[in-house]
Amino acid sequence: MKKPNRIIWLFALGYFAAYAPYSALIKVATARVTGLVLLPGVIYGTVAAALLFTTLLGWWKHFGAPRGMVILSGLGTASIIATTTIAYTFHGISIVFALLLMRSGVLILAPMVDLICARRVRWFSWAALALTFGAIAVAFSTVDRTTFPLAAAINLAGYLSGYVLRLPAMTRVAKTADPDATRRYFVQEMCVALAVLVAVPAIAALAGNAALRRGFVSVTPIAFAIGVCYAVLYFFGTMIYLDRRENTFCIPLNRGSSLLAGVMASYVMLAPPATSHLVAAGIIIAALLLLSPLHHIPEHWVNVLAIVRTRNAMPVPAPLRMHRVLLFVCSGNTCRSAMAEAIGNAELAARTRLDIRAASAGVSATDGAPMPEPAVAALQTLAVPVPQHRARRLTPELAQSADVIYCMTARHRDDVVAAIPIAAEKTRCLDPRGDIDDPIGKPVDAYVGCAARLQQLIRERFDELGVVA
Repeated sequence: MKKPNRIIWLFALGYFAAYAPYSALIKVATARVTGLVLLPGVIYGTVAAALLFTTLLGWWKHFGAPRGMVILSGLGTASIIATTTIAYTFHGISIVFALLLMRSGVLILAPMVDLICARRVRWFSWAALALTFGAIAVAFSTVDRTTFPLAAAINLAGYLSGYVLRLPAMTRVAKTADPDATRRYFVQEMCVALAVLVAVPAIAALAGNAALRRGFVSVTPIAFAIGVCYAVLYFFGTMIYLDRRENTFCIPLNRGSSLLAGVMASYVMLAPPATSHLVAAGIIIAALLLLSPLHHIPEHWVNVLAIVRTRNAMPVPAPLRMHRVLLFVCSGNTCRSAMAEAIGNAELAARTRLDIRAASAGVSATDGAPMPEPAVAALQTLAVPVPQHRARRLTPELAQSADVIYCMTARHRDDVVAAIPIAAEKTRCLDPRGDIDDPIGKPVDAYVGCAARLQQLIRERFDELGVVA
């Protein structure tokens, strides 16, 4: 039984602690300057602190050239960072009202992204989402919306557009149980976002925007401090989003923490929020309690009792009994994964009589393609029976039927997780130490070497699973 993950609540506490001073400092700073004058200094602070934090965490080892969805996510994040800061600079719009506008839109996106990405949404996530919407409705009931300027509406659209780009990309690529995949995504997205965040305002300043130009050449300490606060909340907020649980769980937790931080910031600035906002804060606390580890307590004991009853009723099953299908994945499903399937079934036949089989598929396979002759020769060299193999493309149904999915390369694993996020926890590399090269187009010796390596790795993995002779 897997221990529930609690660290997300430390991330929520860090997010809350950074958001309160961040929003309060913006209101203080914009009493004297406009938001566009403030923005460059905030960018300086955000970039400097984010690079420093990444260095201190030792995460630069995860850096690599970002690809498609990560680039889109970085563009969305850059928009979110800029528009979040500007949202608090409009005169006549309180911290809590600005928060309500931004949070409500993202809460709507959360279950939509989960449904699109076929992620399971549990009862307490739906309940917390409903309570959070209720809190926003209560708070909105008494706010003055007549002074909402057009510029604020445009800024809000930019903010929500950023999340439209970010959330689906993040869900497909990085919401996994693999910490390396999560950190790789974080570093690559951050680099794209920071580069865009610096470049776009700088180009606008050079093109003649006087406010931005003034901000770049006269950075104030308070603007830099706001940027440092944002870097801290960006880290904690992103860690909440990257938790492998559904967005409908993570986003209400993130949004609720920032709403409570906004209420606290209002008190610090001696501008107490309206009664309706306090009522909304109370509802948010109830929503957070639903999301909190409290709901795990009864579930934990129900699981424990179920295990006790099962153990009393029958012998404890062997660890292997849960692994009915072991799926091997490569690109075209004609060479590496096809040979792995044949080798795997040969090993299983020699080791066990349980109902377990090896299968294979390709992330970009052409259905029906045969195994090439050099691959057949390589299997014959190892005295492995050669099946009547026909390639097939990996499908969500095939992935769901497998108990373990072994990929030939880290790229294959990323592709599987991106296409089928719900398979992330059971998808891993056949060789944790490195990729297995594709022998296609090479001499027969390359196929023989690849097959021998596959056989050794499959034996190691089967030993780990408890498949014994």
